[in-house]
Amino acid sequence: MVISILLGILFMGGIVGIAVMFVFNAIKAKRRPDLPKKNTLKRTIVSLAIAAGLLVAFIFVPFGFVQINAGEAGVVTRFGEPTAVLNSGLHFRNVFTQSVERYDLTVQRLDLEIEAHTQDAQPFTATATIYVAVEGDQLLYVIRRFGTLETLLNNFRPAAIDGVKAALVDKEAMELIQQRAALPAMINTMVSPIGEEFFLDIRQAALPELQFSRAFIDEIEAQMIAQQEIRRVQYEQERQVIEAETRRLMAEVEKQIIVIQAQADADAMEVMMRIWNGQVWQPYPNQANPPQNAVNEDGVYMHWADVFGDVAEMREMMLRQMIIETWDGRLPETVIGSEIFDILLNMFGNGSATP
Repeated sequence: MVISILLGILFMGGIVGIAVMFVFNAIKAKRRPDLPKKNTLKRTIVSLAIAAGLLVAFIFVPFGFVQINAGEAGVVTRFGEPTAVLNSGLHFRNVFTQSVERYDLTVQRLDLEIEAHTQDAQPFTATATIYVAVEGDQLLYVIRRFGTLETLLNNFRPAAIDGVKAALVDKEAMELIQQRAALPAMINTMVSPIGEEFFLDIRQAALPELQFSRAFIDEIEAQMIAQQEIRRVQYEQERQVIEAETRRLMAEVEKQIIVIQAQADADAMEVMMRIWNGQVWQPYPNQANPPQNAVNEDGVYMHWADVFGDVAEMREMMLRQMIIETWDGRLPETVIGSEIFDILLNMFGNGSATP
């Protein structure tokens, strides 16, 4: 555009210059009639030649240059026949025999409306979006075969719809729903070979809409509700099983605690009875040759040994200790036997007493 304007200005300046030259020559010829007419004719011919050259330059130069923008391609035709492809940049053409048509090579969006049935005879409608671009190196053949890109896309559309249908109708309805995220890649795989036949590069495919009949949707919702109910019943059964197992384990633990407690009480009672009968738990005198009933406690053999002494005094000490451990700080209201009474008095350091 800038070059055309500059050349136009140059051409207009040349025309004005030639006109000024003619006027100057005419004035000069009137003032100096003595000049030979041959020189005047020569100047006129030169001026006309310059004007003709400027006219040709004005026609060829501004209109002969063609600028192809980025994302476009130009097809050169000679008398209507495509002969060459021009990439982006500045090019020159013969204005009398050649013309240039621009074609958009950017990514085009095609929305395809689909109506079909799934493998299990469920009707559905879908909208598939395909992004395509014309292969620039095949543009000349495309123009010769289809004429325009619009015609090319119009021929590609039904073939692409068939490809999308082939990708969708091969599956059952539930498969389409479950594999929704993978469907665009499947469509791309099915449509790409078709695009190659039309010299189109399939850049991306999408499936923004996929709708089934109202009856099928109601059926799916009913199945989902039934599945939720089944999961709820299973959860309730599992919870009851867990609770029953927990109760069983707790009962087992309680039984073991009772057994352990009973065994501890029995052991304590046995120890108490042995002490009451005048026996003490002490190391065996002959550690090198212990009896069979001796118990090894940290490398020391222990056994119950009879104490040869006053058993009554030992029992009194036991009773005193038991009373001290169980006494609640109040004197008993009823006392049976003088031994208990003496022990109570001895607890306070008052000596023995008789009832």
